[in-house]
Amino acid sequence: MVAEGEGLFEIPVGPIHAGIIEPGHFRFTSAGERVLHLDARLFFTHRGMEKRMEGLTAAEGLVVAERICGICSVAHGLGYAEAVEQIGGVEVGERARLIRTIALELERLYNHIGDIGNVCAGAAFHYGTATGARLKESLQQLNERLTGHRFLRNLVVLGGVAFDLPMALQDDLAATLGETLAGFDSLVARMEANPSLVDRLDTTGLLSHRAALDLAVAGVAARASGVDRDARRDHPHAAFALPEPLALNVITRTEGDTMARVMVRVGEVRESIRLIGECVRRLAPGPLRVDLPEVLPGGRIGLAAIESPRGAAVHWLRTDSGGRIERYHLRSPSYANWPAVALAAESAIVPDFPLVNKSFELCYSCTDR
Repeated sequence: MVAEGEGLFEIPVGPIHAGIIEPGHFRFTSAGERVLHLDARLFFTHRGMEKRMEGLTAAEGLVVAERICGICSVAHGLGYAEAVEQIGGVEVGERARLIRTIALELERLYNHIGDIGNVCAGAAFHYGTATGARLKESLQQLNERLTGHRFLRNLVVLGGVAFDLPMALQDDLAATLGETLAGFDSLVARMEANPSLVDRLDTTGLLSHRAALDLAVAGVAARASGVDRDARRDHPHAAFALPEPLALNVITRTEGDTMARVMVRVGEVRESIRLIGECVRRLAPGPLRVDLPEVLPGGRIGLAAIESPRGAAVHWLRTDSGGRIERYHLRSPSYANWPAVALAAESAIVPDFPLVNKSFELCYSCTDR
């Protein structure tokens, strides 16, 4: 689609950007500062991940799934693992499910806090940027102490988890999350008290409830537009699928603007900390891992939807007659949400596009695969 007319200008941005973000090309059509149309051109980092899966064993496929995206390793690893576990007909133990959930919520925490800091960067609120980066770094150091990896990689294994959570690490987890919550609450209070920041975020990047439904938007972006949708409740997984599932408070807003997406993340940070505390309290002795069949049944299909920091990541796979992967498909939330970014940008001015883009905080790797 091309916007044409007198006085219109095209502004190309990317695919190479400042910093270390991934490549994506944006072409704005504007009248003055007002964005009339945005064309997002992606797939510069296409790696053929789905094709790479074909012919792999279940264990080999997990290594690939965890590396689809650098910052959603738990969500993608868990989605793949639950699909395989369906095919293998095994039930993961309660302790392993709770530890998986702790990791899933830790991943949500460091992503959401980092995303809020990135929105502050787009509005030149440098205190928020620095504080968000500091809190995110503290959480990633915690991740490394818990699992040996800052991005929580290699924790999820087929049939359970690779690492336990002994009492000393539980104490470390509680102390770090307490400090994180105190620092985060202080950051949010300062953000809400900054008139220039609030002015930049309010009514910027509007996505209506109807548009969010029509585009099947996922995750924070959907919930900020009044769509009460969360895979942890709607497609239970990990500890949300236990006989006595974790109680989840789904955070929603109705405004559909950048501020709403920020405030949904604020609520979800607090909810994730509460959920982690509940998981730790419910930890009881039990196996960390159950064995899968040495060869998976042939001709079977597995499907799992995991609520990643960006929304529901849907993993589907089918085995061949020898129990290897015949076909694998991922529908990432970033893939689903890019059309919503283009639509939301059309209610903004060009200088505010970084705010709109960062409030969705989509992943190029998950999209391009």
